[in-house]
Amino acid sequence: MAKMASVKVRLNRAFKELKGLGAPVSRRDGDDKEYFNVSLEGLTREEEKANPDYDELVVWGSYYDNMYLNPLLGFVAEKHGLYIEWEDPGGLLVANARW
Repeated sequence: MAKMASVKVRLNRAFKELKGLGAPVSRRDGDDKEYFNVSLEGLTREEEKANPDYDELVVWGSYYDNMYLNPLLGFVAEKHGLYIEWEDPGGLLVANARW
């Protein structure tokens, strides 16, 4: 069986993949953390400039709509051995799966 890439490598791959899909991803606490964020509140102008592929018309998640998550988020997270959890109603964390 092939060895799984390190947590940071998998997080970076998932971050880049989701960013390429236009997801509003960010690293608020620096690149060395073992998680990144997905904003469900829209991006600030500075964040939009840093993420030119951001598509504000795509619904990435909605806490108040039965905790809806765009299936692409789950697909990418699972593909890289990561999980998603609600940080608060306006955002998600993508982190290392603990199982």
